[in-house]
Amino acid sequence: MPTITLDSPSALVVRLRSRTEAMTVIEVAGEVDMDNAAQLLHEVTTLLPGDGDVALDLAAVTFLGSAGVLTLLRCREIAERRTTRLAISRAHRNVRQVLDICALTEMFHLTAA
Repeated sequence: MPTITLDSPSALVVRLRSRTEAMTVIEVAGEVDMDNAAQLLHEVTTLLPGDGDVALDLAAVTFLGSAGVLTLLRCREIAERRTTRLAISRAHRNVRQVLDICALTEMFHLTAA
């Protein structure tokens, strides 16, 4: 699968790990902030299928700023319009903490660590 590296100081990487008829897994690594949130939105929504489930693997995302939180919400919104269920399959402890503070773990179907 191709790896897409976005031009940003935080070296964000988005990679399609796998795709089946029922499930697409997208891996994200690096930091998500206001400098690269728009690119993340573009890359994730480009990889979203027309239906089925999508798992975002954020285990290698070490920083998630407010722009990143908004981007995840926008990705989820776009996925729903495409009748796709977007969930976070794994999250770095820093990301999990931000999602916990924002009360979004349940919305993204992120299970307890």
